[in-house]
Formats: sequence, C-alpha cells, structure tokens
Amino acid sequence: MAFRRNSIPIKFFLIPLIILLSITACSLLPTTGDQLPRQEDAAENISQDEDQAAIDSAFEFQVPVSMGFVFDPKGNPISNAILQGEDSSDLNGLIMSSGKTYAEEWAVVEATGYTTGFAQAKQTMAEAYVFEARLTPLSAVMRLDTDDKQSLGSGDLRDPDLEVLFPQGAFNSLPVIVGAAEINPFQIGPLFEPLDNGQKLHLQRAFGLQALHGQWEDTPLSPGITLEITIRDDGELLEPITMAAFDPTKGVWQVLPKPCSRRDETHVFCEVDQVSPLIGLFTEQEYLWMPDLADLQARGSGQPGLMALNLKPLSGKLQQSGECDGAVGEAIDLQLQSYDVIIGDMLKAGASLNSDTMAGLMNDYAGLAFGFADLCKNEKGKAALLQVLHVELALGLEFGDNWGWDPTGVTDKITELTVEIAQKALAEGKCLDMKEALNALKEAKLLGVADNPLPTNKDGETETIQEAFDRKKEEWSEECDLWEGTITIMHFPAGAHFGVENWTALSVNNTWTETHDIRISTHPKTQAITGRSKVTLTFPPIMYAKTGSDDPCDRNNFQAYYGLPSEHMEVSGNQQDFENPPDPENQIDPELQEIFQKYKENPQSLTPEEMVALGEMLENLSDPDNQEGTTTGTNGSPSPGNLEYGFDVTFSGFYDGTTFSISDLEYNCYAQISQFIHNESEEDEECVVDFEASIPVHNYTSYLAHGLVYILVKPNRSC
Repeated sequence: MAFRRNSIPIKFFLIPLIILLSITACSLLPTTGDQLPRQEDAAENISQDEDQAAIDSAFEFQVPVSMGFVFDPKGNPISNAILQGEDSSDLNGLIMSSGKTYAEEWAVVEATGYTTGFAQAKQTMAEAYVFEARLTPLSAVMRLDTDDKQSLGSGDLRDPDLEVLFPQGAFNSLPVIVGAAEINPFQIGPLFEPLDNGQKLHLQRAFGLQALHGQWEDTPLSPGITLEITIRDDGELLEPITMAAFDPTKGVWQVLPKPCSRRDETHVFCEVDQVSPLIGLFTEQEYLWMPDLADLQARGSGQPGLMALNLKPLSGKLQQSGECDGAVGEAIDLQLQSYDVIIGDMLKAGASLNSDTMAGLMNDYAGLAFGFADLCKNEKGKAALLQVLHVELALGLEFGDNWGWDPTGVTDKITELTVEIAQKALAEGKCLDMKEALNALKEAKLLGVADNPLPTNKDGETETIQEAFDRKKEEWSEECDLWEGTITIMHFPAGAHFGVENWTALSVNNTWTETHDIRISTHPKTQAITGRSKVTLTFPPIMYAKTGSDDPCDRNNFQAYYGLPSEHMEVSGNQQDFENPPDPENQIDPELQEIFQKYKENPQSLTPEEMVALGEMLENLSDPDNQEGTTTGTNGSPSPGNLEYGFDVTFSGFYDGTTFSISDLEYNCYAQISQFIHNESEEDEECVVDFEASIPVHNYTSYLAHGLVYILVKPNRSC
C-alpha cells in the first residue's frame, strides 16, 4: 500500500509524525487476486441466475454467536478494531463473531494506536453472548531507526510516569515502531483473573508495550534482551512487588521471573524480557485504586438514573454530538465502570448475593445504566444496559421485593434501541454505510428482535428489520463494492520549546492524533468512486515552562498550544498583532497560581480538590463561545481536556482494478490551533501578570488534505 502527498503542512512545535494505514476490501462477490471483481467479468462466467445467487450468498450469513463493543477509555467507539482472526468493528464500535462465543476463551482485540484489549463474553438478552473491550491509546510512541540505547517516556519529561529503556541490540531488525501506555485498571478485562503461581495478590498498576516492524506486525525482543522499566508511584506500592503478563490462551497472569524493586522513594524499577500488551504489578495490599462505594452512592442520592454529577458539561462547539459524547457522558460512563469493578471485587471477596447491600448496589447500577441509555440512544447506551443484564444473569440473582424493579425493563429498552438503530441504518444508509446496516441486522438476529416491526416508512408501509434489509440489499447489489480502512496520523510534541531557550515540555504523552475512518464505494460497472473519510482530531494541550531559573516569577511563566474547533474558516497563515490585556494582574487567582506551580513541580502531588480547581481555572478556553477579542478573559488558560472534534471529508474518483485515483478532498471544518502565553514579572517584591493572551497560530484541517493523490491496494480479506 502506498500513498503520495504533494505538500507538507506547517510544523511549528511538532516533531516528525508516523502515519499508519490499513485497508480492507469488502464486496458483494468473493474477492480474488489483486482486483476488485467487476460485474461484467462475472457475467462472462455465470448466468444471471447464478450471479444473483452469488450476490444473495454474499449477504446470507449465520446468526453470529457473539458480539462485542470496542470502546476507548472514555466510552467512544473505536472503528476498524480487529477481533483476532475474525471481523473488524464498525463506526459504532460493534464487532461480530461468527465462530466463537468467547464465554470460555478470551477475545483479543487490536486497533492501530491502541494497546491490545482482552474481554470475555457473558450471556445477556435472548442468551446472546456479549463482551466489551476497552482499548487504551498509546501515550508514547517512537521509531527506532538506529541500533542505539534509547528511552521511551510517558508523562512529564523531567520525571516520566513510565519510562522504558531499550538497550542496544533490542531487536534483530530495524526500523521498529515502539509504543507504551499505562492502563487504568478499570479498562482491564482480566482484572480479577488469577496468577499462575496461585498467589492471592491485588493488581495495582498496569502498562502495555508494543513493537511493530516494517510490515506492521508484532516483533519480539532479541534473545537475551531485557527492558528496564521505571514507574513513578510516589511510594504507594509496598514490596514485594510481583510482575506478571496476561496470557489470553491460558486465561491467567503469568508471573515474570524478576520482581520489581523500589528504586527510590517515588519510583519502582522493573525488568521484562518480553514485549507484552498487558503487564501488571501486584502486591499484597488492598486495591489502592478501588472506588469508594459509599461515596459513589452518595453522589447519586436523590437522583434516580442520572447521578448527581459535580461536573459541568463542556459548552459551545466542543459538544459536537451532544452531551453523550461530552463531559456528562464521560462522567456517567466512568461511574458505570466503577460499579463493575466494585461488584467484581465484592464477589471475589465472597459477598452474599442476597444481601441488602448487593440489592441496593444493583438497583443503583441499573438506574445509572438507564440514565445513560436515555442520554446515549446508540450502541453506547445499549452496551451499558447489556452489561447490567449480564451481571444480573451471571450472579443468578432472583429479583424479589427488595429489588424494586423488573429486569424486563432492561430488555425492553435494549429492544427499543436495537430497533431505532436498525431503522436509521436501513432507512438512511447508503453504500458507504453498508457495514453498519449489516451489523444492525446481525445484532437484531442475535438479540432475537429481527422480526420486530420498524416504524412506518414514508409510504405508509410497515416492515420488519429483516424485510427492510432484504429490500436494501437489492439496491446495494447493483451499486456497491465497498472498501474500508483507517489512516492514523500521530504528531508528537517536541521535548523542548522550538523558539525559547531552556523551556521544556511539562508532558510528553499528549500526542496529537488525526484518525481517518475511510470508506470507498466503487460502482461495479462504471468503477466510479464515492468516498468518505470520517476525521477525528484529538489535540490535548501541550504545555511548556521555563526550567533552571532561580527567579520565582520566571517559574510561573508558561506557554501552551491547544486546539479549538471552528467551522467554515479560510486556511491562512497570517497572524494579527496583539496587545496586552487591561489589568492583567487581576486575571489569575493567586491560590490557583500556587496550585499550578505545585502541578509543574509534581503533577501527582495535587489532591483531587486541587485538580478540580486547576481544571476549572483552565476551563474557560475550552469553550470557543467565551473567546472574545485577543485575550482569554478571567481565569483564562488552556483547557485540560482534549479537543476531540470530528468532521467528514468527501472525495470522488475512479478505480482501475489496482489503483484508486482520488479527486481533491472536500471539507469545510477545521481546528484552530492557538498559543496561550502567560508571563509574570516582579513588582514591589511580588509576581504580577504583565502579559497574558491567546494567539491563533495555525488552522489545521488534515495532513492529507492537500495531497492524497492515489492509493495502491492489494485486498487482504473480503467481507
């Protein structure tokens, strides 16, 4: 596969990037050789009846035996994730298995730019097996081109959260792309699985490693090589610290030969002899990260369903898809995960299923899931309800008087969402949406609702999900051959500020990511292309501060780069002149400045309350509606949250059997990248703000926007 670009966009603080591309062929007829089948070629070999039979056969499928949802840590769907040896996920993060229930074995799910996820399915509605895999984005990635000793760090450059040292000769061949990420225990499927040596320990920290060679396949370490891992734990972990890697084939954590040891008061040192996507650190201590049940329930007091959240949803254009994809949705999703791990821990400890505590816990859990489904009328909301249902069935709970709710309410809501999703996929779906429509039918069959009627259509007719799909496939058989794939572009922040001496990055794990979920529909007769790329930009703040200065005012100075969405902007490199804001010394609360200074010195030292205060201080710039003139306004500074902004890029062209000839990309949405500057100086023996401004630096559309000319493709699988 290859693609060519004509120009390189302006780079002002990002070091060279990595582009990952994968494309899969999906057509109505079986794909062989290097070319997509053409309808006229098929007509030379088979009769019209046989041709139609082949088309029907391509759409005929067995009812899947299980399905899964693939989400990132915030609950956003991950498309084109691969279920090992089987299908890939669609735009909703939905993935189907035609051969395995994954009730006894572990589903292994991989996606470009993420650590591998592991999940096991449980029975839910209509005895359907359903699993959910959470994949963590790689927080540090680099390319090894030379056989030298090199380190990969995630977090503050001055004191990384996770640092991996690759010795000379680590790999037999180069280049190799290496990545690492710390993994939240909430997102670990085998969290409560046993150690292979029988020890009764608790998983406290986890991380994943990845190494890919030039063919984008996993590559092992050279024989006899060990990697040195340093983890900042601020002294929480007590020795002995056992390290183990999860083995999905055996379903256990395999204890590694060397235990971790304390390097100093704030760091743990480990050595590993393998590149594993999931490595855990276990101690005899109780779980240090376990949510407090009383606190979780107290926050929902008096609020059935939707919990009483203490978080303000982001406003303005950042909520492109409503609150489901905003701060409220993320907060509820996190609370649902909290219930999952609390219930798992209680069961592991032998809690009584018939206790009032368990009954109340399940009521709160179910109420929260219902609230989430009301907020997210999509696969995210449905996944939450299915999770509650499989917990209830797995526990074998009998819903008596003390439960106060009927589980049929859960199944009714799941049915309602399934019908709504199928209606949208089949009524509005085009060739480019064929995968979602196919999965909607498969899901309906698996959950036993394929014969449920859809809402009356515009012609006043009523049809079932199955009938609607049968009608739609006739249309697609004449018009559609579908190709799909993903391009992931990662920009990495420079460790030192590009234009100011002695300024370094406070954090290096804020990788900027541009992800394209590409669909290309080719007409079997004309070979004309209709194409769409769903673009997601994830641009977290990148902050720089001065180091090595004895001046207390200098230590308060910082600069940050961040992205804000904007629409219908003209791409321009021109900048305007900016003036100092009036009364700048009154813009920053001294107490918040003190918290920020504390954050710069040691981000882990902040209490939860201080983190909330810092977040509120940094929130103003997260809302474009609050941007007035050239200054940031009161308490202005960059948002702590990511810019996660999606828009569509469309294109056309032709396909000659080997090469896609692509037209100019068409789009009308951009991200505005801005620089926030905060400077202080001494006045009357006090530090006062003398300059503070947010300055537009660059308008970012897509790295591919001005140069995607052709793509050479060899199909690797048909679907």
